[in-house]
This record gives sequence, structure tokens and C-alpha cells, in this order.
Amino acid sequence: MKPLTILELALSDSNELKIHQSMGSIFHGALMELLNSDYVEFLHTMQLRPYSQCLYFNRDKGVWLWRLSTFEQNATENILQKVENLQKLYLKQKQAEVQFLSCEVKAESDYRELLDKHFAQTRQERYILLNFLSPASFKSNGEYMFYPTPRLILGSLLNKWNTCSEVKLEESNLLENLTAETYIAGYKLASRKFELEGSMVPGFRGEFTLGLRGNIMANRIIRLLAEFAQFAGVGMKTALGMGGINLEFR
Repeated sequence: MKPLTILELALSDSNELKIHQSMGSIFHGALMELLNSDYVEFLHTMQLRPYSQCLYFNRDKGVWLWRLSTFEQNATENILQKVENLQKLYLKQKQAEVQFLSCEVKAESDYRELLDKHFAQTRQERYILLNFLSPASFKSNGEYMFYPTPRLILGSLLNKWNTCSEVKLEESNLLENLTAETYIAGYKLASRKFELEGSMVPGFRGEFTLGLRGNIMANRIIRLLAEFAQFAGVGMKTALGMGGINLEFR
């Protein structure tokens, strides 16, 4: 599997435990129990976890899915290769076990492939639909920001990209320039709280459409970051189950 990989495990509907999105943090705890202890210790030293995960209900399939995504090769090898053949998972906090029906690789790429894809092609799409699968939120100056703006979304993704990619996006005033080339083209959002360690984090979930203006180079970078978002998640606490997304270029 490649550095950028999305894995989805379908949960059996025979599980007696009632699944909800805030259980992402509980699944994360169970995941840490599976991993090599040395790697877990290494993760604790990192400012940014190079993976994201969330729980969401797929209405078309009628099942809950546990999505695990990585955006760094060591994370892929130490995390995804541990769970790709997983048939059950013990949730210590709930003292219960969940069963899995299947495991599917939803997407694979690496940083160079994404760069080549978005910089070598002339694309016409002017809208990016972000579908937030699990509650998302941001934090700025100690306060929760639980309504998305282009600056918050792009700032979150630039930070994650530059932390893990060998090819940095660090031009002067890049975030300001990218933000100036976007606008909010539509949204269908609802406020949602995410339970985390006994407290409720205010957030949002639903659809958010980002419109692109006419700057070709800026549009390429924004599309690049948007596709990267499916692996990295958007906003805070993405390793614990927040900020999972799907996207569509229009």
C-alpha cells in the first residue's frame, strides 16, 4: 500500500453495540492496542498524527463504515497493514467486541502522483463539494470555530501537507493568496457535537461547496489540497474520528 491510502471496514449489523460517530475516539483507543508498542510511543512524540479515521453510516450500503486513512509511509505500514485482515475488534472502553464484514482499499496514491495529476492536467472544474462524513471543527486562539471558511479549510490542509510531504507548499503569503481565489458557493450544514473524553466538542457536518476563481495556478493547488483532504481529514482531532470527508469536483 502507498503512503496515501484509504481503507474502509464494514461493520456487521449483528453487533449488539449501538454505533455512533463519537465512538471514533473509542475505536482509536482499540486501534492503539493493536499496534506495536514502540510505534505507539513514537506517535505520542509527534505533533501531527500522520493518519485519520472516522465512523460514518453509508446509506447506499446500509452499513456503518470505519474509515482509516494514512498520509505517510510508516503509518501505512504500521497501521493499515495491521487492520487490513481484521475480522473483529475489542473495544476495551465498552467491554464489547465488534465484527467486520469486509475490508476495502478505497483509494491509494502518493504525494508525487497527486502533484503530477493536478499540475500536469488542465482541469475545468470550478467547484469542489466537500461532504463532511463526521463532525468537524477548528480551533483558533483557544476558541472552537465550528463553521467552515475557505481559510480554515485550506490552512488545515496546508499544515498537514507540509508536515508530511517532501515537496513543501511554502510560497510567501500562499494561504492568503489561495483564500483570495476561493468563495463559498453553497452549503447544507448542521451543527453536530462530538463527544471526546467526557466533553462535547462543537462542530458541524454536511455539504460545503468551495468555488474557485480564475487563477489557474491557485486552482491547481486548491484541487490538490482538496483531494489530499480525503486522506488527511479536515480540522482538529482527525485521528480521533473528526473531520472525515468525501469530495466531488464539479
